Amino acid sequence: MRMYEAAGEGVMKKVVAAIRSCREESQYKSLFLASFLDHRGMDGRIHPRYTQIVRTGRMSCGEPNIQQQNKRSKLLIHPSPGKCFISCDYSQIEFRLIAHYAKDPDVLAAYNDGDADFHQIAAALVYGVPVNEVTKSMRRKGKTINFGVAYSMGKRKLTKSLMADPDIIKEVTEEMGQVPESKRQEIFEELCERQATAILSKYHDSMPGIRRMSRLAESNCRRRGFVFNAYGRRRHLPDKVARKAFNSVIQGGAMDLIKERMVACHRDEWLRSMGIRIVANVHDEVLFEAPTELMLNSEVHRRILDLLQSPSVPFSVPIRAGLGVSAKSWAEAAGDDTVLDAEGKPAAGRIV
Repeated sequence: MRMYEAAGEGVMKKVVAAIRSCREESQYKSLFLASFLDHRGMDGRIHPRYTQIVRTGRMSCGEPNIQQQNKRSKLLIHPSPGKCFISCDYSQIEFRLIAHYAKDPDVLAAYNDGDADFHQIAAALVYGVPVNEVTKSMRRKGKTINFGVAYSMGKRKLTKSLMADPDIIKEVTEEMGQVPESKRQEIFEELCERQATAILSKYHDSMPGIRRMSRLAESNCRRRGFVFNAYGRRRHLPDKVARKAFNSVIQGGAMDLIKERMVACHRDEWLRSMGIRIVANVHDEVLFEAPTELMLNSEVHRRILDLLQSPSVPFSVPIRAGLGVSAKSWAEAAGDDTVLDAEGKPAAGRIV
C-alpha cells in the first residue's frame, strides 16, 4: 500500500511541476514575447509610454509595460549595434528616505559611517548585536518589518507576516513541547503572535522616529487634507486613508529624486558629447545606452554615479547607486554577477 502511495505522490509532484512550468511559459509568452512583438517599431525597438502623474508620485508604464520585466525577459532586450547598456540601480532609496525623516541617531550613524544595509541595521537594533554580526535569519525578520512599515501595513497584518517566518515557527514548535494535540494549534498561534509582537515592539523601541514621523504625517494629513514630500509634491488623502501619508512622502520623494537626477543626466553636456543617453527607467533603476568602447570607462562610471547620487535636496544619509554594464543584454548589465574576460578582469555585469 505504501509503495502505491509513494508512487501516487511522485506523480502528483510531476503534475504540479508541469502545471507551474506551463503557467510560467504562458505568462512569459503573453507578457513579454507577444507584447514585445506587438509594440516593436519600424526601427526594431520598443518605445514604451510613461505616465508621470500616478497618485503615489511613482511613474507607470505601458505599451509595453517595461516596469514589469524580469531577468529572463531582460535577456531579450539588446543594445543597438556598437552600443552597450549601463544599468544603475539605486540602493534601498525608500529606506534611506525613511532614515532621513525618522532621524534615529543609530540608523543615521550606521548609514553615514559604514553605509550599511537598512535591513541589517534594523535587525542589529532589534537583536542588540553589531551590524556585521546580523545573521540571514535576523535580517529576514528586519526586512519583513521594514517593508511592512514602509508600505503602511497594519500591526495585525504585519504580525501575521512575522508569524509565517520559518524561524519563529521552529522556535515556537520547540517551545510547545508536550502540549496536547487538541490545543496545539491554538497555543501555537498564541505563542507565534506573542513572539512576533515582541519583535515588532522592540523594533519601534529601537527606532522610535519611524512611528513618530508616521503619526505626524497622518496627523498633518488629517488637519490639512494633504502631505508633501521633500520636493514639494502634494498628495491629497481623505481621512479614511490618512495612514498612507508617510508612505506617500517616502514613495513620492524617492521617485522625484530619481526623476530629478534623470533630468540632470539628460542635460549633462559631457554625457551628451560622449554619446550616452537614458533609454529606460524601471522603478529604482535607470538604464543608459553608450558606445561600446566606453563600457568599462571608469570616468564615465564616476560621472554617471556622481550625477545620480547628488540630489539637489540635502538628505541626512548618503544616496547610493550600483552600476553594471553589458554589450549583450539588459539582463547582464542589471545582474549581480560580474563576467570576467580571458585575463580575469571584469568584462560585464555588476561593476560598482
